[in-house]
Amino acid sequence: MSTFAYFKISIDKKVQPTVYFELFENVVPKTVKNFASLCDGFERDGRELTYKGSRFHRVIKQFMLQGGDFTRGNGTGGESIYGEKFEDENFELKHDKPFLLSMANAGPNTNGSQFFITTVPTPHLDGKHVVFGRVVGGKSTVRAIENMDTTSDDPVVPVVIEECGTCSEEQIEPPQPDITGDALDEYPADYEGDKSETAIFKIASDLKKIGNTQFAQQNLDLAVVKWQKALRYLAEHPVRNDDSQQPDKFWQEYFSLKYSLYLNIALIALKQNNAKEVIRNCDIVVNADGATVLEKQKAYYRLGSAHSILKNFDEAEEFLAKAGKDAGVTKKIAEVRQQKQDFKKRQQKAFSKMFQ
Repeated sequence: MSTFAYFKISIDKKVQPTVYFELFENVVPKTVKNFASLCDGFERDGRELTYKGSRFHRVIKQFMLQGGDFTRGNGTGGESIYGEKFEDENFELKHDKPFLLSMANAGPNTNGSQFFITTVPTPHLDGKHVVFGRVVGGKSTVRAIENMDTTSDDPVVPVVIEECGTCSEEQIEPPQPDITGDALDEYPADYEGDKSETAIFKIASDLKKIGNTQFAQQNLDLAVVKWQKALRYLAEHPVRNDDSQQPDKFWQEYFSLKYSLYLNIALIALKQNNAKEVIRNCDIVVNADGATVLEKQKAYYRLGSAHSILKNFDEAEEFLAKAGKDAGVTKKIAEVRQQKQDFKKRQQKAFSKMFQ
């Protein structure tokens, strides 16, 4: 028998897809009752104990997300429906996969209200923390929180449980397509469909097309989101498998798709004057053994343009010299040389004023 619960979570005041939990009542009924009651709201001594309004205060990528401290909000508080703390019920369930729901504690038999959601298998926690549920919906929200920027493991923007409660299995809403029509899991680790080379290639190709459409509509940030998602899926097969049955042509197209995505992301970063992002993406292409001459020339051109933004004019000219011989490259080199001269003149003028 299972109980189900949900969190409606906001990140920086933006509500995310609802996270749904299956709670293992048949294995750890006391622990499940505590969590479910705190989802619904539990009154004791004239106070309501509830997860509603509390935040995720600890996020560690490739590990877990922790929340449930509704009294202090920093990991030092919280309380159970049974009193401040209650005992470890049992350790039957293991931390053997991502998206498990487990009790946080400060040592043996110190369970309160704090919980964590694993994002990878965490076997070192077996026998120390009580697993009592799993995420069955809204995995993209869990991944979005996991990949947030943090300071000392604390998210830099608020991650708040806006609404919570228990529900039936029938009330769990299936994933909804976003405004582009994409309903695919954000991370391939969460995707339970076909992950063969050809299937992944098609998924990434479709995501690239979605990104291209958004680019044409000037939705630049959304285009980048889709291209980055395509790259995550292509990373399922980072190199040609020794036992692959696909012909050489397939793998040429596979890696060409990957390099085109890096170049597209760099192009938008260039439009947004984000030189460091341009350099990060183009460095991958120019250092790739399988990239074609044309792909590397595009990368060198964008690297040169990025370094000109950073006023690294010598590096800019050096990269542009490797970008081919067409008129656009020649024009860009002339622009960089002029920028270099103008920059030197401004420096000289500024220095001369210092000694007047």
